[in-house]
Amino acid sequence: MAYARAKKHYRAVQKKIEMSPKKGIFIPKKKKNTLICISAAILLVVFIKGLLCGYILGRND
Repeated sequence: MAYARAKKHYRAVQKKIEMSPKKGIFIPKKKKNTLICISAAILLVVFIKGLLCGYILGRND
């Protein structure tokens, strides 16, 4: 015989949602600037790689 799982009451679930932070993750300004620079550099490298791969694969010898 399978045991029935205890159901959570809606109010208990609602209380857990209300207790969680609403603003999300906090990133300090200094770290935010470094993350922006790193992501911009990665984007530039991927763009240049795409151009080079497109040029190499697209030329007809």
